[in-house]
Amino acid sequence: MQLLDVKLGMTTAFHPQADGQSEKTNQTVEIALRCFLGGDVDRYARWTEFLPIVEHEYNSTTHDTT
Repeated sequence: MQLLDVKLGMTTAFHPQADGQSEKTNQTVEIALRCFLGGDVDRYARWTEFLPIVEHEYNSTTHDTT
């Protein structure tokens, strides 16, 4: 980041100084994972298997900024 002269603005989740974008994305991914798991306790240990699907679908949706 130094070589590119990029200034990092590190924040934590739900910190008042955050812009909210990361928190909103995290909430959306969490809801999507809950839908995939569907309350099936046997799937809970394998939740990471659903991340590529959720990532693809989230990145394929139309957003206000695009």
